[in-house]
Amino acid sequence: AGFFLNQPTIGRGLLLAPGARRDDGVFELVFIRPSSSMKLLTGLWKVSVGREAPGQVVVKSAVAARLSFASPQMVFADGEPQSPTRVVDVGVLPGAFQLLH
Repeated sequence: AGFFLNQPTIGRGLLLAPGARRDDGVFELVFIRPSSSMKLLTGLWKVSVGREAPGQVVVKSAVAARLSFASPQMVFADGEPQSPTRVVDVGVLPGAFQLLH
């Protein structure tokens, strides 16, 4: 599984990208590699406390990215399913997202 995150958490507070900020123009690419449940939980815990989890969870910062897949993959944007695709281009602009109080 892979995630593009501009905030630290997903869902109900699962911390996947501790260093992510909404307004810095950088996003985190988070890849979770297939593994046993115990290795996955250990990897997610390590990431949540700012440690690396080689082989389980990979986190990289970027301002733009292109992912290419061998076969069409289902992609979700803000939780909404998109058409299956073989290429995903993602980018962010600093300060483009504003929260209303």
